[in-house]
Amino acid sequence: AEQVLPYARYLGEKCKIPIELMAIIDMFEFVAHAPPGRAPIYEKMIQGETDRSALYLRGIAATFGGMDVQCTVEKGRPGEVIAGRSGAGSNVLIAMSTHGRSGPGRFIMGSVAEKVLRTGRTTVLIVRADEAAKADGEARFSTAIVPLDGSELAAAVLPKVAELAKTLGLEVILLRAYHMPYNVYA
Repeated sequence: AEQVLPYARYLGEKCKIPIELMAIIDMFEFVAHAPPGRAPIYEKMIQGETDRSALYLRGIAATFGGMDVQCTVEKGRPGEVIAGRSGAGSNVLIAMSTHGRSGPGRFIMGSVAEKVLRTGRTTVLIVRADEAAKADGEARFSTAIVPLDGSELAAAVLPKVAELAKTLGLEVILLRAYHMPYNVYA
């Protein structure tokens, strides 16, 4: 998850936007792994995790220099909580990392990033996690590749890309890929 931080630092600084670091405590995980009738124990476990998460986020916030950083600890299912932060017409950018699981791994582990991408109603930046990547410093963008398919839906991203390209000094590449029907090759 921390591998998105260099991108958040870069975008926060260049675009002069506030940053909100979030930790979500999946209470359903606590309940699923403990015997019934242990509500006081659950509450202590959840409070302990809330406190640890808040301390952790404050440590991460300190790596953002003088930027406006807010730390939030929420309870619920991660995908739902994150997607819920993006109201219709919202001017929020959600930035997160993904393991990039597919097949049985995605089925078993689920995909918070996919849930946010499918149900969120705002711009989402997803960074592919890589064991060799670092979570410190800044990651700079130099190019924006914009896949287009000729639809109005795809073209709707162009004003946002133009604004971001101007702010960040990006080269923009418009890409249109298409599939040749098999009978053309035959």
